Amino acid sequence: MGTKDHLKKLVDEFLSEVPSIKQVKPHEYDINEVYPAHDGDEWRVAPGVYYFSLGDEVNYVGSGVSRWGVGYRVYKGLNRIGLRNGYPAAPMQGWSELLNNPESKVGIFQFEQSDWYWPLSLEALLVWGLQPALNNHKFRPPALCA
Repeated sequence: MGTKDHLKKLVDEFLSEVPSIKQVKPHEYDINEVYPAHDGDEWRVAPGVYYFSLGDEVNYVGSGVSRWGVGYRVYKGLNRIGLRNGYPAAPMQGWSELLNNPESKVGIFQFEQSDWYWPLSLEALLVWGLQPALNNHKFRPPALCA
């Protein structure tokens, strides 16, 4: 399992290797504060990478690059346990403890629209480097699976 310190180190290394990325804004919210939307939450419609964590452990990493932005993907993650904000969703194993714990956090790395394609690469790096418990690991390259 990866820690938030390891996540920050990997993000910093990634950004140092890709100097053309204009700006990445980090955000972190308590799990129960991320919705409903707040004024100034421009990350909701921006491309980006998000993570769910509990304590110092990063449990899941994902990205959002579509026209709906990373906010849509975060919301889909919050819907993994059944009912969330009144909308039905199928429960997924392992998510209930994380998403129902008020200590859990949602972190976002917001990219500029013109850098929409970079979050996918950063997501892959973070999943391979952190091996979060709730990510599907069958797609990791063999050298990183050992």
